[in-house]
Amino acid sequence: MDFNSIKNALEQNETPFYFYDLSLLKRNLESIKKESESHSFNVHYALKANSNNKILDLIKEYGLGADCVSGNEIYKAMEIGFENQNGSKSSNLDSKSSFSIATVHAFL
Repeated sequence: MDFNSIKNALEQNETPFYFYDLSLLKRNLESIKKESESHSFNVHYALKANSNNKILDLIKEYGLGADCVSGNEIYKAMEIGFENQNGSKSSNLDSKSSFSIATVHAFL
C-alpha cells in the first residue's frame, strides 16, 4: 500500500470510513496459516473484532476458525460459512440463549 492509494481513498470517500490493506491482511493470514499448520494449532478469529463480510470471507478462506461470544456472532459465522467443527465459543458466552444456539448448531 502506498501513500497515493491512501490519499486517493481519503479524497474519494466521506469520513470516517474503514480502509483495509487486503494485501497486508493476506500476507499475515498466510503466515498464520503456515505457522499454525506446522505446530498443529487451530487459530480462531474473534468476530467481535470485525464483522465485515469480505474480511471474514478472506479469514475463512485461510482456514481460521470463528471465535464467538454471542448468538449473533454464531449466526454470522454460519452465514459466512465457517465450519461448525472450526468454531469456538469463548467461555463467556453472553447468555443462556447464546449457549443454546451454540449447542443446537454444534458450534462449540
